[in-house]
Amino acid sequence: PDPAVTAAAHTEPVPLEAKLAFLASAAVHPGLAAPPRLLETHMSWLIFAGERVLKLKKPVSYPFLDFSTLAAREFDCREELRLNVRLADGVYLGLLALCSDRGQLRLAPDPPPAGTATVDWLVQMRRLPDRRAMPRLIETGAVTSTDVDALVARLARFYRGAERCDLAPGEHLCPYRARAAEPSQQTSKRAVGESSQRRTEARGREAPAADDARVKHRPSPSAFAHGVAAIDEILRLG
Repeated sequence: PDPAVTAAAHTEPVPLEAKLAFLASAAVHPGLAAPPRLLETHMSWLIFAGERVLKLKKPVSYPFLDFSTLAAREFDCREELRLNVRLADGVYLGLLALCSDRGQLRLAPDPPPAGTATVDWLVQMRRLPDRRAMPRLIETGAVTSTDVDALVARLARFYRGAERCDLAPGEHLCPYRARAAEPSQQTSKRAVGESSQRRTEARGREAPAADDARVKHRPSPSAFAHGVAAIDEILRLG
């Protein structure tokens, strides 16, 4: 078998590099005119392949999230699907399980078949057109007052009908107050780290799948379009 799509040389957990090599391989995306593209953010890897996008959560831990375990990544994938489908039903297509089956990686539907070991989870989305991403529309001056009014009306209807969370204001503010009360040395270290990360991201680039898997992040229209649904999609659902 293609060495890019086998995990025979690895023991659990499967290294992130092996997962990315598999997800960017032709075996996963047969018939594409162009190879898949990988895009890294601080929380995820996005694989752009034809008309679909796969999102793989990175095994990272920050003060504001913890994806360090398989269970945590699965939970967040399911929550992303549950929450975001409400405003972008046509974008979110479901979850896929990344499985190791007799030493080989493969994608399986949710739930995965018995007898396979799930090593990670992916969110599967329909690819949105870059030209309708909000940052690009704003940059080119293409957003009209009619667009803004329609978007505000759609969101107002959504929030009026949304399920309310039983959370007291003090409970909501508690973690923010705790972070604000951290010793100044820790806060300074985190600020330096965040500043360094921003500089690294600013130098980043988008890369084809054949490039080194450690490609840096650049906030491209594609990334924005799949972090916040294109304006057409939200308005269509309104």
